[in-house]
Amino acid sequence: MMIFLETKSVGDIKLGDLIQLRRMKGLFAHWAVYVGDGDVIHLAPPPSKMELCSVIASSSGVTTISGEEIDMWLFGSIKVRRDKLTVVAKGSAIVVNNECDSDPGMTPFPGEIIVKRAESKLGTNDYNLLTWNCEHFATWCRYGKAVCKQLPFGQGLSNVAYLVKSPGIEVIPPWTLPDDIVVKAMAFSSRLRQDLKSLDEGQPIKFTADLNEGKVYSNHTGTFTAPLDGLYRLSFSVAHRNPGKPISVYLKINDIENVGATTDKAAPGLCSQASNHAVVKMMAGDTAQVVISNHEAEDIAAAGFTSFSGFLLQNN
Repeated sequence: MMIFLETKSVGDIKLGDLIQLRRMKGLFAHWAVYVGDGDVIHLAPPPSKMELCSVIASSSGVTTISGEEIDMWLFGSIKVRRDKLTVVAKGSAIVVNNECDSDPGMTPFPGEIIVKRAESKLGTNDYNLLTWNCEHFATWCRYGKAVCKQLPFGQGLSNVAYLVKSPGIEVIPPWTLPDDIVVKAMAFSSRLRQDLKSLDEGQPIKFTADLNEGKVYSNHTGTFTAPLDGLYRLSFSVAHRNPGKPISVYLKINDIENVGATTDKAAPGLCSQASNHAVVKMMAGDTAQVVISNHEAEDIAAAGFTSFSGFLLQNN
């Protein structure tokens, strides 16, 4: 059975959700409990030492013990601590993974209770690789039972898990996942719902989305935001009813003009339409808009003639 992972934002993470982070190129995973305000509570050394240990582990070819065990040998500083999720992630992939919710006897506590359980252990240092590691701690907080499946990162995921997008955060490359797990497709399709009498030069057209998989398009700003690093196909069209002059628009990627389109002068009682498309390489957080490029656009036609759409071709 194929497993499709959605991509959501940090704001979608709920209190008490378990966070899974990629470590040592996916050899193992680090686990933490989300406690709100962008913070996690986890069993770990300080973030600065965590990074150093990962470098030592990678350079020494260690593959039979976890990075946490190396941390313990070198520093003896592992304890339950509260840190910013983005600091703990250090650019690695972030997955919200409450995989044990469906296991028999593993009913999660309410989010507020999970947070209180995590906070009750702050400062404690009872680390043990086999009986009380980061995954044991996280599952104890959420379920009241300390469980560790000891699976490499990316394995054991289900449809309840999802990726978290955030500027600077790596999205899991498809080749690091098992063959039956893929990143869920991203796509949006939007159109102008009402005619626009005029729009100034440099202003984006604010379309309304009919399809918005991954919540990547904003009706309020007319902006598509790339959730992942990858190749995207973006298409747009514009139409107008003004017989006096044409309309020119262009696709703006971040602050850079990409491809454009210019209509003919409209015949009386008819619309004149122009369209274009582009395949572009975008990084997570990059934006795209359809922007007016001539001095003033008049009588922009809706009725399905003016639209903006796109989808992910390939995740890098």
